[in-house]
Amino acid sequence: TAKGKKGSKGGSQGSKGGEAFPSLASATAKGKKGSEGGSQGSKGGEVGPPPAAAGSTPATGSATRWGRTSQPSQASSSSDAAPPAPPPAARQAPEPDAEVPAGATSELALKTPPLSFGKQGRPVKLLANHFALKVTSKKGLVWKCWRVDFEIPEDEDKKKGKGGGKASRPSGPSEPPRGVRMQAIAMLMRDEVGLEVADWLHDGNHQLYTRKDIRGMSECRRDIPVPPQQAGKKPFNVVVQIKEEQNEIDLALVAKPSVDADPAQALADGKMAEVRRFLQVAVRSVALKRDELVAAGRRVICPDSKLLGTDAVHLRHGRELWWGYMAQVEVVHSGRAGSARCTLSLNLVASVGIPEQPAMHLVARFLAQNDRNYGYRPEESFNWYKEDLQKKYSNELWNAHRTLNSDMGLRKLRVAATYAGRTMKKAVFGMTEEGANQRKFYCEEYEGEITVAEYFEKKHGITLTYPHLPCLQLGNAGNCVPMELVTILGGEQNIPVGKLRPEYQQQVTQQTAMAPGKRMKSICQIVQLKQLGPAAALETKGIVIDEEMLKVGGRILASPQLSHGGYGQLNIGNYSNSFRSAAPPDFQVTWGMWSFMEDGCSQKSMQDFATKGVVATAAQKGMTFAEPSFCEWPQRTFEEYRKAKRSRADRFDEMEEALQADLKKLAGSQRLKLLVVLLPDDELATKTLYGHLKRITEREIGQFTTQCINCKKGGIDGAYSKLNNLMLKIGPKLHQSELAGPAVHHIELANPHPILKRHTMLMGADVTHKVAGISVAGVVASSDKSYSNYFNELRGQKPFDLNGAKTRRRQSEERVLDLEDMTAAHLKNWRRANGQLPEVIIYYRDGVSDGQFVNVLTFERKLLDDAFKLVGGPGYNPELVIIVGQKRHQTRFFLDDESLHESEASRSKGKGKGKDSDKGKGKGKKGGGKNLDCFTCGGPHLARDCPEGGGYSKGGGKS
Repeated sequence: TAKGKKGSKGGSQGSKGGEAFPSLASATAKGKKGSEGGSQGSKGGEVGPPPAAAGSTPATGSATRWGRTSQPSQASSSSDAAPPAPPPAARQAPEPDAEVPAGATSELALKTPPLSFGKQGRPVKLLANHFALKVTSKKGLVWKCWRVDFEIPEDEDKKKGKGGGKASRPSGPSEPPRGVRMQAIAMLMRDEVGLEVADWLHDGNHQLYTRKDIRGMSECRRDIPVPPQQAGKKPFNVVVQIKEEQNEIDLALVAKPSVDADPAQALADGKMAEVRRFLQVAVRSVALKRDELVAAGRRVICPDSKLLGTDAVHLRHGRELWWGYMAQVEVVHSGRAGSARCTLSLNLVASVGIPEQPAMHLVARFLAQNDRNYGYRPEESFNWYKEDLQKKYSNELWNAHRTLNSDMGLRKLRVAATYAGRTMKKAVFGMTEEGANQRKFYCEEYEGEITVAEYFEKKHGITLTYPHLPCLQLGNAGNCVPMELVTILGGEQNIPVGKLRPEYQQQVTQQTAMAPGKRMKSICQIVQLKQLGPAAALETKGIVIDEEMLKVGGRILASPQLSHGGYGQLNIGNYSNSFRSAAPPDFQVTWGMWSFMEDGCSQKSMQDFATKGVVATAAQKGMTFAEPSFCEWPQRTFEEYRKAKRSRADRFDEMEEALQADLKKLAGSQRLKLLVVLLPDDELATKTLYGHLKRITEREIGQFTTQCINCKKGGIDGAYSKLNNLMLKIGPKLHQSELAGPAVHHIELANPHPILKRHTMLMGADVTHKVAGISVAGVVASSDKSYSNYFNELRGQKPFDLNGAKTRRRQSEERVLDLEDMTAAHLKNWRRANGQLPEVIIYYRDGVSDGQFVNVLTFERKLLDDAFKLVGGPGYNPELVIIVGQKRHQTRFFLDDESLHESEASRSKGKGKGKDSDKGKGKGKKGGGKNLDCFTCGGPHLARDCPEGGGYSKGGGKS
């Protein structure tokens, strides 16, 4: 809070329908009591015009208003005029490691809101998927830390093909694979040091832990011959060097993390952070040591589905759904003031993988799942294709070749090829179109062209049983191996990392979007597993997991009331059919339409859609649209688009050039405010066209906005059903006035919280990484009391520095380095728009992890304070609330009433929608998302508010 004097506890109200604000009993500028502050999520910024491009700056003497760049009015104060903006290349954020002048500080302390619970809403008893951790022994709780380095001897490096000359020799010693490292440490601890497995722990990389009270462990350097995995091979020689580190880990902190400290402070403490990391490594070590489990990042996956006692769920393209869990040690409030406790947050997760099997079987299963003959059962169809592949190169295999040769099929899968007494593990590059008896290549050894089948017979003495089957290209296009000799690796080898492919999304969501009662029982079942669950790892360290979920209290808050430009009350979450714009354009909108559809779209049908569809629907929503200026196919762009669809990426550049020319011609000849574009599908060429269209119109032309309509389902006739939702998007892209001004908004809060009736400015900040090699920080700020229009500022900042050896020295920068300048610009713009500076500022922050919580926010708190003084002078001291939304946590809440869960399960049947394997959304009773889980606040605290319905959120708002 500002000056650390005013604690606040935020409810939230997202612009898409969130919780009502709790009452603000005492909202004084310098009150000392904690009050329940309100918030309106920065999601409201989505209804404003799109932000400017990354790195762009307003022109000299201009002011960024309502998310756009506009010239200031003549009446603007000269003191408010923005300073001349240097070129983008010269406008850089300050270095985070810059020296701070003597007597100054780069941070300001935060005062945590007091632990006070609100009174609004209906009380409800909840269970959280947090399990208390108990220390059962006072002995052996202190662990020493050791640094472990691995090297491959130079002679071994040459044998592995890494020493083939000075140019190819990497700088510095190379390291062995992870599996070899772990095996080398296990041999060293067992054979030379003589430690039991329970007395040491290795994270698989460079950190080793041993109990402090054991003897025999010291710094050393050893050559360890790791036995080969295959018989007849030579050992893998590894040099292991162990050095003692100064820090120690005391697991007694689990029982009492800190005294009179907030969980955020406890998590920022270095000792507690090391304890959490140690326990995470311990939980993960179970998966590394047991064949039934696989460690995939922070997840522990059970490929054979023994975790829950269920069969594996078959997905498309031969994939399977595997269940697992994610266990994280958290520091949370104990429910009593001034104390915190450690819990284990345990959540059910799922992953998509492939079981180990012959490559022929995977292809057969792929063809069986693509079979259109639904009269056969999947297993019967699989057996039929398996036998058919042994006989011939079928038409079905030929038709599926393109998909099999992609990431959805065999490409990039880890496989093993066994022949000539050796096993080669590679990633699949592709699959040949010809069979092994047809695929030819030039072989120097045999001085001429030869087929793959002939080569394997002459070279290795292998006569192929199925020479008609295509070959798999392993590693590169030239390394062709017959399919019958290839085995798909299972387990951790082929678990995808990152976002789930959309091809599996619907099936995965249907399985994972389960009723809360079912999820709760599955989590409790995992806790009770003594061999495969996290209890097996922690018990050997003297820590026991309580098998009962943590009980907490919550309140079901009333939904907010919305007003609009028409009569009657709007229904939260479903008002697209009944709303009338609250602040529509005060002019007649001029617009036109382009079409890129070939089939099912004529000139007449497009004209009818424009007049009877778009114009009529806009009138129902209170917006006046003129008759379309044109309804046409842009000739040059449309022709290049058709060519790009046939030849894929070969014509994308020509398509971009044609589109740019047609758009500039349109901007020069028409005074448009809106261009509606009909798209036929979501193929690669269409997605590329969409990206170019948005970039050119928003960043280069800037005279009109665009709205694309995907007509993949139902063609242009099916687009009529989308018009109500489209008007929700089209309106906020337009100005209220023909010349400039704020953007259109359709809905408003009927009874806004008292704090929103004051001179309040909402801010939202986030940092994104991997944007052309830099990090980009964005900060938005509301411009008026509608909280629907936002100023925006963007800055590029270096994600890391390179030292002399050109290696990464600092991880991605999570702090907003230029926050002072960006906040000052927002304050000046707000003063221009409202005639004074804001009295209250609510600052929303995204993307701050537990370990960075205090460091990031104290740094940004100081920059905010500097901006206040820079713009308003020493006496300007607005009330400030900082609210952090954290999405990457696994906390879930369940109603502490079995009867409610049972009735809930009966309503939660149907198809849900979601974005990854652990999110489930639904629409009312159809999707099962209405009561899936409860609302959670971000951060290490357990949630205090629980809205009714709306699915669950990973902190900070509704899904």
